[in-house]
Amino acid sequence: MNENSRHAVHAALAASQAVILTWLATAVVVIFAFTINISSPVLTGVSWQDAGHMATSLWMLSLGSPLIVSGAHISLMPLLLTLGIALAFRYFIRRNSIGGWNEVVGAACAAAALTAIISLSALPGTFTLHGILGAGIIAAVVSLIEWWSWDPPRAAWWGWMGRSWALAKPLLMVLISATFVLFIVAMVTGWDQVLDIHSYYLLNALQSGVFTVAQALYLPTLLVWTLAFASGAGFTVGSGTHFSSLGVMTQPLPALPVLGALPGPTVHMPWLIVIIVACGLAVGVLSGGHLKRLGEACGAGAIATMVLMVLFALVGALSTGGIGPGRLIETGVEPPIFGALVALEAGVGLLLGLLFRNQQLHGIIRARFRGAAASPSTGGAADPEDERAAEASEDLAMSGRAAVPNGKPEGTAKRTDNGGEAAPRIDEPSEPISRVSDDDADFDEPMAHSDNATARSDLGKRNSAEDGELSAAEKWRISRGLPAIDQSDAV
Repeated sequence: MNENSRHAVHAALAASQAVILTWLATAVVVIFAFTINISSPVLTGVSWQDAGHMATSLWMLSLGSPLIVSGAHISLMPLLLTLGIALAFRYFIRRNSIGGWNEVVGAACAAAALTAIISLSALPGTFTLHGILGAGIIAAVVSLIEWWSWDPPRAAWWGWMGRSWALAKPLLMVLISATFVLFIVAMVTGWDQVLDIHSYYLLNALQSGVFTVAQALYLPTLLVWTLAFASGAGFTVGSGTHFSSLGVMTQPLPALPVLGALPGPTVHMPWLIVIIVACGLAVGVLSGGHLKRLGEACGAGAIATMVLMVLFALVGALSTGGIGPGRLIETGVEPPIFGALVALEAGVGLLLGLLFRNQQLHGIIRARFRGAAASPSTGGAADPEDERAAEASEDLAMSGRAAVPNGKPEGTAKRTDNGGEAAPRIDEPSEPISRVSDDDADFDEPMAHSDNATARSDLGKRNSAEDGELSAAEKWRISRGLPAIDQSDAV
């Protein structure tokens, strides 16, 4: 047996361990519950073998197999048990370090084959094919997650998925936490009605505990319904009912204590949508600082929103099914509408938070405001040449005040109508200014800016040596690369 085959066998054994362990645990719990409730009139004529068959059907139901019991169509999955099965797969598969497609296929095939064998002990009305496929899918998904967690694909799309999941994961956690808080609030406000329904069954302490555990198996489903209510997508508990923050329509409901927390027909809570948007906004502000570029932030936010849409649509499909005969076959949410609304509301908040933290957008806004402040008459951005000319004019004025005793500079800069600077005005000197020697006479000729920088610098040095400090106007012209001043007329 080569290395790849040996790894595939190990993955198959890991998946088989998860299947057997979860099935046995479910059977033990159901048989125990049957034992402590054996005196109930409902269980008259039921043997422990029947309880074992019921345990297998319940376990298969958590994998997606619907069943028909006494004419009642039961297809709503106990997602808490489904989550437990997935965690068991994760525990055993992680110990074997999945690292290839052959191991993923081996785990999925082993889970499906062993589930098919176990399904032979289910109740006659169980549709076992759904559960067999469900076990294989769970094993394959868990194997892929464990494999790609330490050896991710090298494709470019995986990088985008990683950056987007860095936003989608905390947002998902925040939404779950907020939904759990809303569920607790609903249970507290409707606690009296929950107790009234529970008291109808006349159960002792152990029986009440079993009844509570049975309802707790549907806790993830109840959380999904709570989020659907808050988002406005709503959910149904039988045909003719609809529970949403935008409005409620009710019909007679099953006598389950947990349903006593459902709101009445007069309840309208559209402000709950703001909570979902606020969750996205908080995650965007707190987690979006590492996305520096504007396009990167918008792309990551858009992909994170699409990922959440797919996840919520999938969870909504798993939280939909029948819980009885007749109109109770229609129970749960509309998966596409639920996924789209929740992702859209949370995604809008997420995108706003990302834009609030984006540094490139901050720079663009600051540049626009500075430009508007610099040129209020036109409302546009200030010309950089104008800013440099203004600074030069200020330097010229300061140097002129320092050189002239009466505080007046020899030359002052005038701004032209088009926003630039004109050449400074040269005041008439009180004494003749020494000319450059005849040897340097050709420096008095106008020269181009690109050819005479060195000559002007030398001229400035010669004049400084003969006449002392240059005037402020001469300094300004030399700094701008303008021709030297011909002062022959001033002599």
